[in-house]
Amino acid sequence: MKLLVPEFRSLPPNHLRVRVGVGNKLFNNHAHCLLSGFNFWIDLFSNGRCALDSSIVELGCGYGRKAAHLKNYSIQGDEFTGSYLGIDVDDELLEYAKNAFTDGSKFTFQKSPHSSRTYGSRDMADLVEGVTCRIECHDDSQDLVYSTSLFTHLLEEELKNYVEESYRVLKPGAVMQMNVFVYEFLHRSGNLGSRFKFKHRKGNAYIESLDFPEAAVAYSSIFLESLCAEIGFSDVELRVDDVYGEALQSFLICTK
Repeated sequence: MKLLVPEFRSLPPNHLRVRVGVGNKLFNNHAHCLLSGFNFWIDLFSNGRCALDSSIVELGCGYGRKAAHLKNYSIQGDEFTGSYLGIDVDDELLEYAKNAFTDGSKFTFQKSPHSSRTYGSRDMADLVEGVTCRIECHDDSQDLVYSTSLFTHLLEEELKNYVEESYRVLKPGAVMQMNVFVYEFLHRSGNLGSRFKFKHRKGNAYIESLDFPEAAVAYSSIFLESLCAEIGFSDVELRVDDVYGEALQSFLICTK
């Protein structure tokens, strides 16, 4: 497939694409991976949450699928002139990203000390339990911190750590945007009981599996809004724009 379509040649191996997420397309997912994030960036730019000179942090960056749109953007001499820091727990994904993004003045990557019992070693997850991640940025220095489908895999302690760190590094007036599962939104839209049930509890988290708690995690809107407000965010919004009730994930958008 890569030989037939030149644009596919820049993509990572299939096992890395699948690890990041391919919308259940285990094979022939090249176009999905190239296009993933296109509408995401249009939404961010059109709503003024970032610009071409912004300082941006992505939590759960994978192999840099979202960042590739920033790297490749070029129209009439305009290009991305800001900075991007990608953070992930996966060594292989980070190694690929570091080799793919060679402009170290714009794109850097950081290993998170966290580990997942679902997506990594249970022994390692037990070993690093309670360890916190510190984003390698100065206080009040970033224009945007975001993740896509990371908070849907975080238990309460790690979620709080990342919200606190996002608040610390953001400039006043800047935005944190995270994808989340909101329990009552799923219930209200009739999406509980099909793909997800979230019938177990672990603290404030609604979890799909007791054996693999990070496989899918939801929270109530009250918990998410209260946590972000307590940490210091001045404006907290949970955005669900799906009028057909088909969207599973919501946007948690917080302004410092």
